[in-house]
Amino acid sequence: MTRLLLELAINQLLSTAPLTQARLKKLEGKTLAVELEQPHWHLVFAIRQGKVLLLDQAQHLDAQIGFSMPSLLSLLRHQDKVQALKDLPLQIQGDTKVLMALAELMQQPDFEPEVILAPLIGQQATAILSLVRTHLLQWLTQLVSQQQASLEHWLVHESQQLVNQQEFREHQRRISELRRNLQRLNQQLPGSQT
Repeated sequence: MTRLLLELAINQLLSTAPLTQARLKKLEGKTLAVELEQPHWHLVFAIRQGKVLLLDQAQHLDAQIGFSMPSLLSLLRHQDKVQALKDLPLQIQGDTKVLMALAELMQQPDFEPEVILAPLIGQQATAILSLVRTHLLQWLTQLVSQQQASLEHWLVHESQQLVNQQEFREHQRRISELRRNLQRLNQQLPGSQT
């Protein structure tokens, strides 16, 4: 039921966006999968006769894209979606031309989600959802930045604790020298085996 409502909302939204509909033609007949890690979310959709069809599964995928939450947020913030697909750490399988067409579709949408939501849930609820969406994206962006800063700090701290290659080689050389000295000493002791 949720899938059908989402499919209906997407297609109704696309019907108000002629530029996006024209871009959608490049994906006609294609089946794609989008997968998000942590939290896990999987979406399979097909483009048929200018409509988006949400599927439970597909026998054949033309392309599949997987990404983490930080990659998704970067993709959403990135002005050039095509370049973002090339630059971000994404797991991409299948026809890259299909993925580039999807990125072009997202590049400069000529629709606002609020346009479709307002008639369905009302102006006030739409305004609240829009505000929540804005704050959620800001919070997620800030959280990702904080986590990245923490990781960078930890890596810098740990790198100071780690032995570099030159120190490691010197340590190995000293151990080898110590072993040789012990063997010589052992040979010089009375009753040692030669």
